[in-house]
Amino acid sequence: LEQSGINPEDVFDAEALFTLDIKVFDVEGHALPVSSVLPESTIIYKAAVGASEEVSSSSSLAGVGVRKDVSTLSTSEIDNLREALRRVQADAGPNGFA
Repeated sequence: LEQSGINPEDVFDAEALFTLDIKVFDVEGHALPVSSVLPESTIIYKAAVGASEEVSSSSSLAGVGVRKDVSTLSTSEIDNLREALRRVQADAGPNGFA
């Protein structure tokens, strides 16, 4: 966002030149009304204060926690994601939906 010139405080500016467009789909690929899935949006932002610690960064990522923009997923990645969501929804355990 910084590279685009957008700061967290900009969400409070009614004249800001950006909007958020949210689309939600079920595991079958059908569009869902956003209001049925997400609560009404609220923004709570508190700037950091106090001491900070320099953190070294690395160009390599460890593990499987890589985030991707869903609009750039391949067909097989979309199918895998949908299947994983189906399994979570069918899971009756403490981490499932059923």
